[in-house]
Amino acid sequence: MDNRWNRAAALVSALVLAAGLAACASAPSTPTPSPSPVVTPSPVPVTTLPPTPTPSATPVPGVQVTVDFTKLDACAKAYLGEEGVWDYQNMVNAILKREGSYTLKNSSEDINGFIMDSIFRSQCLLRALVPQTSVSDNGKTLYFTYRYDQAMHVQEIMAFEQSFQAIIADIIKPGYNELDSALEIYRYFATRFSYDYSFDPSLGIDIEVYDALKDDLAVCHTFANACRFALQQLGIESAEGRGISTLDESFHAWLQVKLDGQWYHLDPTFENGDTQG
Repeated sequence: MDNRWNRAAALVSALVLAAGLAACASAPSTPTPSPSPVVTPSPVPVTTLPPTPTPSATPVPGVQVTVDFTKLDACAKAYLGEEGVWDYQNMVNAILKREGSYTLKNSSEDINGFIMDSIFRSQCLLRALVPQTSVSDNGKTLYFTYRYDQAMHVQEIMAFEQSFQAIIADIIKPGYNELDSALEIYRYFATRFSYDYSFDPSLGIDIEVYDALKDDLAVCHTFANACRFALQQLGIESAEGRGISTLDESFHAWLQVKLDGQWYHLDPTFENGDTQG
């Protein structure tokens, strides 16, 4: 009896254990959580300001001029008189237009001679454009032989005007008085041009300002007349001084400038570092 009971209790325990195991086997297993992904934050963009530019000095605009080839100094106007000035200005305009001749209206031989000398010796451009002239028997009509054809004639005039406009705008600033302007012009041409020691006046070929602006070679009257022309465009009275050089007893030309009612002598040739004087 006891043995049967013990076997029955063992069977029940075994059944209970088997049922428990079966229940454990059929119950869903709890999943092992996977590690959370590590999120790397995106870098926050750093806004940088552009560098502050270093302020540069604003160039002061220079003086703007309109080149006028008919301008005359007060001394020349006083000598020529009203009729002579009229003739001078009209003859200049005739050359600028490349007309073949011009008939002077003034009857004075002295005045007419001065007009020709003013243009064909001291004028910076016109003598270069008109290398040869002839005069009628009565001395009243001038005939012009031109260096260039019509198209090149106009082109060279424009180039010359632009050269002087650029020079004046570069060195003369608003607010300059006459002394400031005169000294700047004097220094500019005294240092820009080099003296041409190959120049031989006996050859009959002169060095005009027109030529010097192209190759930067000059002689005494080229230095002086370049300064004069620039001063004329600014309304500053000047003249060409002429005499004999004490250096070698040859002809010499220099610049005279009237400032505050007084005349001053300036010699850009001997100011130039290339001259042997």
